[in-house]
Amino acid sequence: MNTFKNSIFFILVFAALTVKGQNVLSLAKVTFYSPVAGTKGWIRLEKDQDTGDVISGVSQTDAWEVGSTMIKDRPVAYVSGTQPRVSAVFKKIGGFPLFGCNRASASLFVRGRWADAPSTATPLLKPKELSPSMEYNIEPFSFVFDKYTIRYYPAFTIIWEYATSEEGPWKPISSSFNPLYVTHSAPVLVGTSFIQSLPGETHFLTSVHIACKEANGQSSIVPAANQIYNLFKGRCVGKVNGTKNCMEYWGAYSNGGTSFDTYRTLRHFLAQEDARCGEWQQFLSDVFSKHGIYDGISSDYGGKPVTVTGYSYTKVPVEGGGFASVGILPLSAYTSMLTTVKYYFPEFKIDDPFNKSNNVYIEEGWPSNAISQFFVKNWAFDSEDELYGMWPVNEIRNLGGHFFAGADGYGVRAQGNSDPRSHFNNHAILRYNGLYYDPSYGTGPFTNHTEWANTSINGFGCVVVYKEAGVIHKLLWLHQKTSTSNNIKFTE
Repeated sequence: MNTFKNSIFFILVFAALTVKGQNVLSLAKVTFYSPVAGTKGWIRLEKDQDTGDVISGVSQTDAWEVGSTMIKDRPVAYVSGTQPRVSAVFKKIGGFPLFGCNRASASLFVRGRWADAPSTATPLLKPKELSPSMEYNIEPFSFVFDKYTIRYYPAFTIIWEYATSEEGPWKPISSSFNPLYVTHSAPVLVGTSFIQSLPGETHFLTSVHIACKEANGQSSIVPAANQIYNLFKGRCVGKVNGTKNCMEYWGAYSNGGTSFDTYRTLRHFLAQEDARCGEWQQFLSDVFSKHGIYDGISSDYGGKPVTVTGYSYTKVPVEGGGFASVGILPLSAYTSMLTTVKYYFPEFKIDDPFNKSNNVYIEEGWPSNAISQFFVKNWAFDSEDELYGMWPVNEIRNLGGHFFAGADGYGVRAQGNSDPRSHFNNHAILRYNGLYYDPSYGTGPFTNHTEWANTSINGFGCVVVYKEAGVIHKLLWLHQKTSTSNNIKFTE
């Protein structure tokens, strides 16, 4: 998605100040500064990359600049209720004196008009005499951005004009343009509780872009959040200047195992444009937090992270360090599962069910029970307490002398993925304003746990692994196929 370009190639002749037909003045650079009130209203932006390259300076950004072969435009961002400041630099062209041979030192005045304002409106930047070095020194806007109103300007355009006196008449020089964002309130970093970001902290460009573009014109937080989430409902959320049209949920990269697991961060997600549920949850929260949105129950900025597991909630250690949040099968379900697996595979060792060196084993266990999984729609289940084919292909298969029907139907669409993986030992969603959002699938908001479960889940159970002639087959054991929050644990 290319919302704006950091550099725009051009073929044009500058509209320049002219003396006797000679072009003698052109616009070279426009710089935006922290607002009159100080750096608290100045939002520093950084690129959506692993390297963390910063776009904005501590208190200023060269937002428009002429290079040798291109014009560079850079985004700037402010908090609503602030008054930006701007400066500009001009250049003489051709080495001619400004006002004839005998008037090289005559005064030249420049002003800036906002292209979106009526021509009769007060100029955005008041008339000011250029310095000897051809600079229009720092000047505040003639207006303040409306308090609590979100704004997005894909190309905030200033029309620069000159005159030989402060009263005019005014003639055009050139125009500058750059993306400009205005947030509802001071942005914060994800997960903080009533602690607004300190001056100098940086925010991901794509998060600020989506937060302002999707809620442009809104002055109320709840409608703003709803408008932002409408983009997620479309299941095609793009990164600014990204390489993919839609960022992905469980795409090729995030499905790649160890290399992905090492870098499960929001920064890496935006760099790769591919992630799992935890990063999608964090991303939506980050976008919300750019407007200072917080959960009214827990006071977490960006909303309250919610972990969904089957039946129960516990933390188990994982290889390489750290812990995973999972659920555990009820004891009666665990016993039934062992009996069913033993029936189909007599070689299954009930007293050693998680040993991966065996031909038949339960994929995940802790410490003497199976980690539960829930199965995201759509699955074609017939009977409960039964095994179904699942992987590497979804079909009827002959394993150990038995046939197992494939049950994995075409899944629920997710972000950038029409048929993602659909069995998990946990899931991450977000609570805001008493509602539950599932950004990975673009579903919701849901009013309660049951509504999420009935919309999202077909059943609950675990995964059984069968090895035959060196080939690993995965079978799904279905405990219950009812979609009810009684089988789901929400940890908030």
